[in-house]
Amino acid sequence: MKKMLMGVLAMLLVLTMGTTVFAAPSPNHDTGLDRKAQEWHNNVKQAIVKGKNNTIYNVTKEKVSAKEVTSVNEVVNSISTSGKVLAMTDLSVKNVDTSKGVTVTISVDPTLISSGYNAYLLHRYGDGQWEVIKPS
Repeated sequence: MKKMLMGVLAMLLVLTMGTTVFAAPSPNHDTGLDRKAQEWHNNVKQAIVKGKNNTIYNVTKEKVSAKEVTSVNEVVNSISTSGKVLAMTDLSVKNVDTSKGVTVTISVDPTLISSGYNAYLLHRYGDGQWEVIKPS
């Protein structure tokens, strides 16, 4: 009886160890977009936000969602079929009135930008609309 019980327990142990493999998430479309969002986020080396009186505000920089990657790619393709997103991050400042305007300085790796190409900044409003800005 003990041998039979040990055999059943050993078989149960083998079966339960194999089921954890089935619980692992499989890669999907969002996984690739999430990797792209992380890559773009890492390409933004520094972000500085200054007010009109040259006050520098604390900036929070966060990776965007996979949904935002799709959204920005659609905007870029509507501007230029050869356009390419180099960097993207979600910047926010807390408890700051930005209605009078701010200056945003974003630093990216200079090797990402090719000579002779135009660079644009895309800004997404809270309502989801995109604004295309020619940086200075």
